[in-house]
Amino acid sequence: MTLSCTFDRDLLIIDTEATGVKDYHVICQWGSVRLDRHTLQPKSRLDTIVRCDSSDIIRADPRAMEIHGITPARLTSFGEGIIEFSELVETKIYEAHGDPSEYHIYGCGVNFDIRKLDQMCKRYKVEYPFPGDRDKSGCRIYDLTSWWSTISGALGLGWGTCALRQMAKKFNIETSELHGAVDDCDITAAALRKSIELVQTRLDYIPPVLPNPCPTCDRPMILRTNNNNGSKFWGCSGFPNCRKTQRA
Repeated sequence: MTLSCTFDRDLLIIDTEATGVKDYHVICQWGSVRLDRHTLQPKSRLDTIVRCDSSDIIRADPRAMEIHGITPARLTSFGEGIIEFSELVETKIYEAHGDPSEYHIYGCGVNFDIRKLDQMCKRYKVEYPFPGDRDKSGCRIYDLTSWWSTISGALGLGWGTCALRQMAKKFNIETSELHGAVDDCDITAAALRKSIELVQTRLDYIPPVLPNPCPTCDRPMILRTNNNNGSKFWGCSGFPNCRKTQRA
């Protein structure tokens, strides 16, 4: 099935692995995959170990370390595929994925990743890499756990709230025993594609998309229905931020 998506920007799926969940724990692995807004296929990816200080290792939660399986020796060493946190946020994310005005942030439980990222930026006195939604160019944050819970209820599936690995089982997506950051990004992307396919199949309706984008904001124009008289019109998919319409 060909996906019919109306995302206004590309999607940057992110995932982190950390030395624990407390405020003093740190990110030790970063994964991110940028998806095309129309096809949800990967356009770029970043997979790296984030070097930790020995003091961070001493305070690490052993249970967290077991989940991702990254050894302390690996986290405190130098070499290929290992970078400092400042290098990650100041150069690597931008080099891999481009300007944040081109995408929004998505992930499963992504609010934890964003909060941890913000904490570490303040700790290391580096600029937070994703501008907030304070203006038109800012990134927005979307937690897909809420999306899956919503479609479960709307379609009567009875799944309830699902974590990423639970959702992968629902869709028969292959997973590994260890939680690698970029691997979880790939799982998230696969689950998102399958969930959209599921919604489109169950509803048996895919909104037609006008070939020409919105003349105001360049987002796709989709066919809508006037609630008052039932007439059809083209409306910007960015509604309510953009209210541009055209006659059908």
